[in-house]
Amino acid sequence: MFNWTGYINITKNKLPRQLLVRALEYTRNREVALDLGAGALNESKYLLKSAFKKVIAVDNEEDSNLISEINHRAFSFEKTTIEDYSFLDDYYDLINAQFVLPFVEKEKMDVVISNIKNSLKKEGIFVGQFFGIKDSWSSRADVYVYTEEKVKDLLSGLDILYFQEEEKDGRTAMDEEKHWHIFHFIAKKLI
Repeated sequence: MFNWTGYINITKNKLPRQLLVRALEYTRNREVALDLGAGALNESKYLLKSAFKKVIAVDNEEDSNLISEINHRAFSFEKTTIEDYSFLDDYYDLINAQFVLPFVEKEKMDVVISNIKNSLKKEGIFVGQFFGIKDSWSSRADVYVYTEEKVKDLLSGLDILYFQEEEKDGRTAMDEEKHWHIFHFIAKKLI
């Protein structure tokens, strides 16, 4: 199992991921943002600074010190898994899922993605990553990988604004060697 507490400690106070920064270029309305797998809350803080009126962070791990540091009336945190989160229909202008979708149980992914699509407002943005089948974590029991075809199938019904496949050798935040195979995406709900 992944050491999420260690990951949060190592990654706290980092800059927001560039894919989220790029996604905000497409985000017309900034009422409500949902940060799935919020971890060290770096992206949640960035969303608050980016003039969202409400930012909801969801994570299965809770660091009360990081949460209390935010101290912003527009911020709320919900400790739960993505699979168990109660998505609200037609509610979010942006849903951020940075490096968390590979940890959603595969047999529940179709329902989670359907919930995400239903919860986006018209012109709402969904941004995140899936791991590809060549990723070195593909053999782990707690990581789920997908083909490019399946990723695009999961995103069907959304307008894919940005899609990049990345494959490289590198290190994880926990300083472990890893072969990365990632599908980065930014998609918009049209209807």
